[in-house]
Amino acid sequence: GKMQERVLLPRLQDTAAILRRFTLNALGRYMQLKFLWTPERILQGFFDPAPEVRLQAIEIAGAWFEGDLDDSALVREAASHLAERSRDSEPRVSAAALRHLRHPVLVSQLSDDDFARVANLALTAPDSHGLLRVEAALFVEQHLLPEPGLGIAAKKQPGEEGDDLERHFITEHGLMAVADFLTSYLPENDQLHLSRRFVEALWLRTDAFRRWSALADLCLLGEGQGAARGVPCLPTRQRLALLVVLDAALKCAEVPGDATEALLPRLPRLFELFTAEGLCFLDVLASISRRLICAACQKDEALPRALLVALLSALRTRRSGVHAMLQLAEALVAWAERSSEVQTATRQLVLDLYSSLSLQLSSPTSELSQVLGPLLALGHRGVDLWTCDKIGLGNKIFGSALSILEASDGQQPEGEAVPTVSPRVAAELLQLLTLLSCWRARCLLGEASKENSGFLMWCHLIRASCSKVMAGEANDLLLRLEAFSCYLLLLHLEFLGHKDTQGLPKVPEQHLTSIDLALRDFYAGHTTSSSSWRQSAAQLGGRDVTICRWLIDRYLREADEADGDATTPERWEEVRSMVASCASRMLAECQHEAIYTSSAAERLLQQLGHVASVDPGKSGSDTQVAALQLLSRLRRYGNRSAHEAAQGYQMQFRAAARHAKENGLESGLQLAKTLIHWSAPPIIAGSRAATQLGRGMTVALKACSSKGETEKMGLDLEVLVPWLRDAGCPLPGPAAQKLATQLAEDFGLLGQSITAHPQKRPRPWRLTAPAGVWPLVTALQAIGSRIPRSNSWQAKLQETAKRRLAKRRPAQQPVPPVPPAATAATVTWLAPLEKKSPEATVKRKRDEKPRSTAPRVQVPQAPQAAPAKRKWQLKDE
Repeated sequence: GKMQERVLLPRLQDTAAILRRFTLNALGRYMQLKFLWTPERILQGFFDPAPEVRLQAIEIAGAWFEGDLDDSALVREAASHLAERSRDSEPRVSAAALRHLRHPVLVSQLSDDDFARVANLALTAPDSHGLLRVEAALFVEQHLLPEPGLGIAAKKQPGEEGDDLERHFITEHGLMAVADFLTSYLPENDQLHLSRRFVEALWLRTDAFRRWSALADLCLLGEGQGAARGVPCLPTRQRLALLVVLDAALKCAEVPGDATEALLPRLPRLFELFTAEGLCFLDVLASISRRLICAACQKDEALPRALLVALLSALRTRRSGVHAMLQLAEALVAWAERSSEVQTATRQLVLDLYSSLSLQLSSPTSELSQVLGPLLALGHRGVDLWTCDKIGLGNKIFGSALSILEASDGQQPEGEAVPTVSPRVAAELLQLLTLLSCWRARCLLGEASKENSGFLMWCHLIRASCSKVMAGEANDLLLRLEAFSCYLLLLHLEFLGHKDTQGLPKVPEQHLTSIDLALRDFYAGHTTSSSSWRQSAAQLGGRDVTICRWLIDRYLREADEADGDATTPERWEEVRSMVASCASRMLAECQHEAIYTSSAAERLLQQLGHVASVDPGKSGSDTQVAALQLLSRLRRYGNRSAHEAAQGYQMQFRAAARHAKENGLESGLQLAKTLIHWSAPPIIAGSRAATQLGRGMTVALKACSSKGETEKMGLDLEVLVPWLRDAGCPLPGPAAQKLATQLAEDFGLLGQSITAHPQKRPRPWRLTAPAGVWPLVTALQAIGSRIPRSNSWQAKLQETAKRRLAKRRPAQQPVPPVPPAATAATVTWLAPLEKKSPEATVKRKRDEKPRSTAPRVQVPQAPQAAPAKRKWQLKDE
């Protein structure tokens, strides 16, 4: 034993993890055979840096407690170490630690804090630790829930069937215990959505969550006139927890047929009881209703008419949140697809909301958002808001909404006073107008151009209003983001109203300036206020919404419960970064030429310099990814025409110049190198794309180095030098030499021009050369004076491949005409000559004698011996 100890123990300190693991395995076998007993060495392996070694040590320690172990100190220490390893970053290690920790001997030695932390892992373990979440849920069911729990430990013998009443009692008892556990470990209502993780972990191990009628009856316990009316009701939070469990069970089971039969008749009563309880109840009920109604419609099952009344009243209630309204609207639309009665009720609901909205727009109040929410939810989920308006309220709402949006910027129309609204209501109004435009564009597809003229004017007025909102620096950050998104969407919608490409939508210069100002504030991290966007906290569902709506729902409403109107920089930092990322992606993906070649796009390219200066080794943020996408797009467009190549180079030159002006020349040069490095695809010398890019660069250099441009922008021409010094610069040598001469003449760098008139020659002491002109001229002269290289091997390879393909094509050889037979009357020199094929013609040498016409006679010759090899010999001197 001592010899084995002397051999094995030093190997536990080996640098190789595989050797430490094998040593632990051998040590565990010797301890099992009672040759050695060194548990402290195994416990030290719990903290090894290699996950394989930690896993091996946990497996060895877990085998100790299968038998009788009397060492209480060792049990207490092992339980503490296993509880600590249950929070390991490696999923396998944490799951193995918690699996062995479920042993009753170890659980009895856990402290109260360790027990609570282990039980909480069933709700808070990340998705990457799915097996850990299962082990934690089994730990809770085995050691925390009162007997018999959820019936997982009770194993039935083959052929043994329990009583239905007994199974029902066990199920209700287990569900009430689960509700008690969830409400104890999740003290806040907005945390109860984590109950879904517990249900998903135990879904395949118990049938308690498939008892649909038991789940619903527990929520309705003590209500109504049934036999259980005298039983006291469950607490409100336990009812909410059971509703969340029911929703998670429906998601796991994918809504089977028995669930719709058991729950659909009980849904109206649930809505009646819990509509007034709060937003959390409505969110869960809306999700359950959507799952059940969509599943019933797919299977053509009958739905109770009382449920329609409950859905319509829940949509109209003032307590409904955005998430709940989206779920209810989706359920209503799915039902309306197979029922004319529901379609009529939905149209009437839209008309009632229109009428209420038109009345409230005349004197806006805080209740305006309660009318806009259902309209937006119905429009997003497939209800045609434009065709439902049969009485013409859409135009009235359009005019009132535009007046309110202009007043939100502090610009009151002349002669009238328009009340202002909160930024959240203004954003919802803007989103409603955009949604109406989308539905109107859908109706106008394929119609005459006369009908499209009104739609184009509609979009133009909304874009003008969005421009004013973006230009207002006092406006809220997310209101300007909503205006930014709506402007780009409407700009793309206007393409539908044009029949040809001659009258494409124009973007005024004022609108481009507003977009640039908004993007500048997005990148600067403008502050926002949570009080203007107040909404109760709730869990966002997995339904698709717009980017701006997702931002509002996901981030802003989470801050309302904690600090109220207080705004902390840490809380809004993520919001600011998301605003900048979303705006950058929308700008990079815009298809309008006026947008992706504007000053706002130059500002987006400029962000590459900011990101590189902060963290050069980082892979890149979302803003940097959007900038790289725009840069690649400009290169792709520049490969096909010189005009688009010139636009792309001008944008890069101006972005580098602006960055140099704001942050110094070194930062501008660094941004120029970054733009050159990330421009893709690479330029192949001699290709057609290189020719187009060279012409475009020539035009861009002339435009950026002119007198007017340098004076207007204060451009330092040295920022253009990295493009000229790049190895793949496509600028032709003659064009570079001509441009260098022109710059030298314009700025008086030659003293006096040879080509100019003597009286008009510039004087060097009268001209002030712009900054950086000498490095630019020097770089241009270097390109103009270099020896022109032949085409690159890639271009030559392309030409060779084209030539070989042309040779392989079968040529259509014309059939030569048959000459007529020669007669005596035919003149010889008028007869057509026979064209010989190029293979038959043999080129003779000049000194070759003409061949004789005499027949050749072959003379036999004797065979000659092979010539002897010549040997070289060295002479001895």
